[in-house]
This record gives sequence, C-alpha cells and structure tokens, in this order.
Amino acid sequence: MVDATSGASGGARPGSEASVDAAPDSLVSQADGADASVPPDGPPFSTGCGTKIDRVWTGLVGPTWSPKDWDPRSDFSPTKENRVEVIADRRFGNALRVQYSKGTVDNGGTEFRARVPGLPTDTVCLSFFLRFAPAEAPGGFQWVKGGVLPGLCGGDCSSGSNAAGVGDTGWSLRFSWRAGGDGKEDGYLGSPASTNGFGAEIGPGAWNFHTGTVWHHLEEEVTLNTPQQPDGIVRVWYDTDAQTTAPTFEISNIVYRNVGTLLIDQLFFSTFFGGHTADWATPESTYADFAAFEIFK
Repeated sequence: MVDATSGASGGARPGSEASVDAAPDSLVSQADGADASVPPDGPPFSTGCGTKIDRVWTGLVGPTWSPKDWDPRSDFSPTKENRVEVIADRRFGNALRVQYSKGTVDNGGTEFRARVPGLPTDTVCLSFFLRFAPAEAPGGFQWVKGGVLPGLCGGDCSSGSNAAGVGDTGWSLRFSWRAGGDGKEDGYLGSPASTNGFGAEIGPGAWNFHTGTVWHHLEEEVTLNTPQQPDGIVRVWYDTDAQTTAPTFEISNIVYRNVGTLLIDQLFFSTFFGGHTADWATPESTYADFAAFEIFK
C-alpha cells in the first residue's frame, strides 16, 4: 500500500526522489474475483472519449505506482489520508484502490494533481473506470450524503470552502456522488456559481452509481469558454458508448474562466466523503477502485 501523508501537490522537482513509499511487487493485492491467469484487456482501454478519438495519454499503473509515475512534479496532498493500494484486476491488469477510513470526510481519501501529456489545452476528454465496494457490511460502501471523484482543472484548481480567485486564478470540475448514489459534477466556476460556499452542483441525479462488482465508465469532455463569455461546455457519458449515443448530460453555458491564460492543465485526482462535517462521514472503513485513466483530444 502506498501511504503518504506529506508533500504538496506539484511541489516536487521533475526527476526528484519520490517522497512516498512505493509498494514492492509482493504487496500488489489480488482484486476480488480477479483471475491472474486471464490476460487483461488493455491498454488501450477505450477507442475514444466523448467526441474525441485521438488518445494522447494513458495512466499506466505498475506494481510500485505513485503520482510521480504520471507527473514527476506531482505528489499526494498532505491534507488527505492517501491510503492508495495497487490491486491486480483481470480486466485492467492493475488498478488503484483508495481506502476511506471510518469517520473521515474531506480529511480522508486521497488527492493529487498531475500535468499529463495532452495538457494544457482548451478542449479535452478524460476517460476512466470506477468501482465502489459492495454495500454489504463489514466495510460496505454507504453513500451517506455524498463525496468527490476525479475530474479536470486549471490554474490553482479552485476547491474547498469559499475558494478565492475562481475564474481568475483557477477552476475545477470533478465528478461526485450524492445520497442514494446519484451522480453529478461539482464545479468551481465563474458560472454557474456556488450558492453554498463550495462547488456548484451541475446535473444532480443525471445518472446513478451502483456498488458492488460493476465497473462504471465515466467520460468528461470539457471545452473552455471564451473568456468572460457563457459558452463553455461539459459533456458527460456514463456507462455508454460515446461514439454512438448522445451524452448522458450536457450543459453549454459555463463560464470556466475570465482570462485567456487559464487552460485545462491538470488531471485532478480527488476523492473523499464530504462535505466536511460529521454528517457526511463514512460509517465504515471502505474503498473504491479506479482504473484506465486516459486523455483524448
């Protein structure tokens, strides 16, 4: 298990020594139901993402993975638990299992940002797969009031309570879940703006997550707006073929940025329960699995 509690995101120099303890090969766990004798499907894992078909990056996960494998300058956020384990998976070869400790909210889970190939840009599509732990106790995944999942961002990647400079120095758009497994996006944007001091809720209930053995496929296609103009776009495809079906959700009047220097420049791997108050906390120590991160242009 990679268990890192120090080092700000993006704080290390390219090529510097990782400040996380890499798990040796013998500590790669076998995923539930995986059969090591069956070869994995990929990579590549997808033929396209949204309306994009040019794959420019695949986030490979080796047995000693750390965020620096995706971006030498990247590191885990010191504000999260960062209990991340590499697991073997029949479909994807390896996947990342993020542990959420009992009672944690936005101090649990994990977070890092990575400047991956294909970024910066003003239009891109992120594709990845997600699997929540089965709901059955012990260690079952309970939706509680909700939580955060990975997405894209730019600049200082605005997030948290009453974030300053949204649209001027940063923006972010991450997937999330709410009570009952309802899916949506959390946006720190110029418009739609937050009404509660945190991210704006975009498309709440447009799809529904499930716990258990199913891998969900998420695709987030972002096109930035003309600075200060409400013409930015996000399209989401959930568990469907984006090449042959309409988006699960789409909105085309977003203000991501007020200045042209803000771009899509980072993958925002961020996941935790919360909210930040105890009523959002996971009642059990549980996990979610992540795999096959790809960028298309």
